[in-house]
Amino acid sequence: MGRPEEAFRGDRRRHGQTLVEYAMILALVALVAVIALRTLVQYPVDPVTTVANVMDNAT
Repeated sequence: MGRPEEAFRGDRRRHGQTLVEYAMILALVALVAVIALRTLVQYPVDPVTTVANVMDNAT
């Protein structure tokens, strides 16, 4: 355990961090990003209503 990277690898094995945990963290970050973007841009909830509004405005 002389080098820091060896300590990191051993620590990761000891705590059992797996690819599944990394994938869950990535999914959580992606979910937060999508919610934040939807809040900032304020997408309409119903795409059918959006299409109807566009058609009404075009006539």
